[in-house]
Amino acid sequence: MPTKLLSLLKSPWVIVLVALAVRFGAMLYTRAWQINPALDHYAFGFETGRVARAIASGQGFSSPLHGETGPTAWLMPVYPYMLAGIFTIFGIYTAASAVVALALNCIFSALTCLPIYHIGRRTLGEGVALGAAWAWAFYFQAIHLATVWIWDTSLTTLLICTVFLLALGLHLQEDWRKWAAFGALCAGAALSSASVLAVLPALGLWLAVRRARAGSWIRQCATAAAVFFLVLAPWAIRNYRMFGEFVFPRSNLSLELFLGTVEDRPDVGFYWMHPSTNMGELAKYREVGELAYMKEKGQMALAAISEDPGEFFQRTLKRIALCWVGPWHIAIPQWQRGGGISKDCCSPRW
Repeated sequence: MPTKLLSLLKSPWVIVLVALAVRFGAMLYTRAWQINPALDHYAFGFETGRVARAIASGQGFSSPLHGETGPTAWLMPVYPYMLAGIFTIFGIYTAASAVVALALNCIFSALTCLPIYHIGRRTLGEGVALGAAWAWAFYFQAIHLATVWIWDTSLTTLLICTVFLLALGLHLQEDWRKWAAFGALCAGAALSSASVLAVLPALGLWLAVRRARAGSWIRQCATAAAVFFLVLAPWAIRNYRMFGEFVFPRSNLSLELFLGTVEDRPDVGFYWMHPSTNMGELAKYREVGELAYMKEKGQMALAAISEDPGEFFQRTLKRIALCWVGPWHIAIPQWQRGGGISKDCCSPRW
């Protein structure tokens, strides 16, 4: 292989450009911006799109389903506000907004090659770093989610990979400002997706142990933790003011747990119990309010799990398998391109 070409293939920025071209090409091929207008464009971001519309319309962080349903803590705030900004500039539920939102997702996904490369280089060497970065550039699920799914997934992946990269060398840093910046970035990632909070405690403990071995650690770790909670505090305070009780990080864990317990049961059905498509559930959600509705679903979920814990355990394993190796389709789903809404719109494989 010519030396010049080999040098280009080893450049992480070339990998980023290739990844971006692949994602833009997939977006053009699938015409992913052609969002199905059924249910008032609900397929445009689903709950995220609804909240972004409410923000852009001057109603605040509210109404995650159909119609005005009041304040919500259904989602973390970063991506809905970003999408609301797109709506404000390019129009609510327009093709232009879809193009911009998906293009940003493609950029976030392509830039993820950089932290992946540097993580691999610092831990396992140049060869592994290049292999991992090139693998991400062509990783089908990453391409699919970036070019179809108007959600926080691509942004959150970039943020958490960057957090992990910074953590690798942070234990050697004495400057409190770098620890403060790390805490702020961790909080930003958590405000993008609550799933990040499942990783950060273990990462923080690991970092504290490494810092303690390198020298004094209390001031640095305390600084990162203080900034982290300081950045998260406005979201928790906002939720308390809106709902009159502590709601953190999101309100809908109980609903998702309940939906996981009824999946694949022909007498109930996963999709048909979701308030976005079941009008009876939506009416109940409107009537009792978001928190009361979620609490009821949580009680039902716990009752179902207690009744048959073995089935719930098997279903959990199935979800893990679907997350990592589940089937994916290159074609835009029927619910997004046209032909009505199918049960895929709430499928756990998404």
